[in-house]
Amino acid sequence: MSDATASQASSIGSDEEQLSGAGSRWWYLVATVPVVYTLTLALAPMFTLSVVLGNPLPTAGVFLSPKVTILVLGTPALLVTLSLPLALHQDLRSLPTESAATDWSPDRETWVLLGAVGLFVPGYAPVVACYYLFRRVQQVGL
Repeated sequence: MSDATASQASSIGSDEEQLSGAGSRWWYLVATVPVVYTLTLALAPMFTLSVVLGNPLPTAGVFLSPKVTILVLGTPALLVTLSLPLALHQDLRSLPTESAATDWSPDRETWVLLGAVGLFVPGYAPVVACYYLFRRVQQVGL
């Protein structure tokens, strides 16, 4: 009898964890999108100035040419933008579909499509990521 009680208690604990959204770590990837874009925008003027002046920047003993600059700034932004639809899909999959505690019932396909638009519209991915995280924190928590 005590084994049945223990299994019920563990299933109740996992249900509460699932309802709180604490089981998902995919929101970390969603949160990297605005961070990477902010860093890219902060570093872009420095790299652009070095290219315009024609003097490569000595960074950690490596001189950054325009090609390397584009690679250094563009690759992380491209990777997080490509991963945003997947991260949104997986994070939404881990959230409860219907909950009496919240009035937010996000449509998974809509959010994935909004994330995919960021692949074609520059600067759109961090807006979607920030708004999604705002709604998630407001309704479900982290």
